[in-house]
Amino acid sequence: NRIIAELAADILAGPSSALYSDLYANGGITADFASESMVFPGTVAIMISGESRDPDRVLERVKDTAYKLSREIDVAYFERVRKAHVGVMLRSLDSVTTLCREQAEATFAGFDYLDTLEVINEIEPSEVAKFIGKVFKEESMALSVVRGK
Repeated sequence: NRIIAELAADILAGPSSALYSDLYANGGITADFASESMVFPGTVAIMISGESRDPDRVLERVKDTAYKLSREIDVAYFERVRKAHVGVMLRSLDSVTTLCREQAEATFAGFDYLDTLEVINEIEPSEVAKFIGKVFKEESMALSVVRGK
């Protein structure tokens, strides 16, 4: 589910996540650290990107955090992330361009974009935790490092 994937990406490594805050405060990442979800027919991917002097350490922290979140997600934090997503969705209704793009994407994915608000309010933290547990398995993770000269 696209909405669960988006919530999972933000809860795990979004700009208000504990992982982001800790890595940034300790110099493990730069401010351009980001997470995003990509949903395709039959598959989903979460991409976490950014700059780090120690990408292997960041990967280990992502794995540890994903494992902990697959067990339990703080309900108060989940609600804050959910409300932020609702706000983004509601703001999109003010932009004809954004609304058209979102509705087109939704149509091709087999749902109505205007149902998003109802769907997002029905999602439980346990669903996102289960999703994180399925997606962040060792055998389905990859680390790509680009190094300058």
